[in-house]
Amino acid sequence: MRPALYAVLVSLSLASAGAASAQSAFPTVTGTWTGNLDVISKGKPSVHDPKQSPNAPAQYRKDPTTLTITTQNERSFSGQVKTSQGTSFVVGLMAHDLHEIVITGPEFTLTARFNDPSTIDGCGAARNDNGFASYCIVLKRQNP
Repeated sequence: MRPALYAVLVSLSLASAGAASAQSAFPTVTGTWTGNLDVISKGKPSVHDPKQSPNAPAQYRKDPTTLTITTQNERSFSGQVKTSQGTSFVVGLMAHDLHEIVITGPEFTLTARFNDPSTIDGCGAARNDNGFASYCIVLKRQNP
């Protein structure tokens, strides 16, 4: 009995070690990711500018977006995002589950999830002195 029990325990410990080492492998996120940003935004009302009204309608647009991740160190990464509004440096971090991510730029934060190794899906918010926006995006990997 003891040799059989020992064999089972060794098998279980090897399986656990294999699972732990598999979880420590971080998915590669470097490369180019593209998609269309769905944005709803509103300009900041100003009491000094009669043309800006708090009752002005919100504006909706689709904005082609490219996320280029150039550097990765385990769960963290950095690069740039380009939209029709300009280009911003970004930093990001994967959650411990390696599926959830947060990407932050100077005026926005995107919380997203890997649907699969080549698809990022998420939503976020942006704010600056001129207004604020909510947005969602699906990004597809173009190259690793």
